[in-house]
Amino acid sequence: QWRWARAHDSIDIMGEGGALATRKSGAWCMSAVCGEVLQAEGEAYAEFTWVSGGGLMVGVARAGVDPSSVGGLLYTADGWMYSCDDGGHYHGYSSTPWASGEPQGIGPGGTVGLLLRRGSLSVHIGGRQVGVMCTGLSGALVWAADLGNYGSSVRIARTPPPA
Repeated sequence: QWRWARAHDSIDIMGEGGALATRKSGAWCMSAVCGEVLQAEGEAYAEFTWVSGGGLMVGVARAGVDPSSVGGLLYTADGWMYSCDDGGHYHGYSSTPWASGEPQGIGPGGTVGLLLRRGSLSVHIGGRQVGVMCTGLSGALVWAADLGNYGSSVRIARTPPPA
């Protein structure tokens, strides 16, 4: 099972044995990351369920990034994030076009799967791939989340990738 390992001090990552991250304070996005390191050139899959709140982003970040030192958001030069609200791809503090497919968001209660395979990050909703968010990823990465506001909550799960 994937587990949240490090987070800004405004995020509780102890829920459900470490699978649930919840904003317990603050008024702006703060981040959490998993501890298991992924290799961009390999293959890894995670499903993220938007449990509550708003402004949720999920994705990958460079391994070793400190969620307490990035100013609250991981869509820096070291993060590639999917916006659950609108399906946008955020990297380098800005919205970035998808490599292929149509951006599609989910709502609270929805689940999105992210497949990291050979340097590409694809988005899966309802068991089907809706597009490739980005390509050209390399090196060591970790699953990551930006939780938008007080009460925002996300669950991460390790499941088999869709066929």
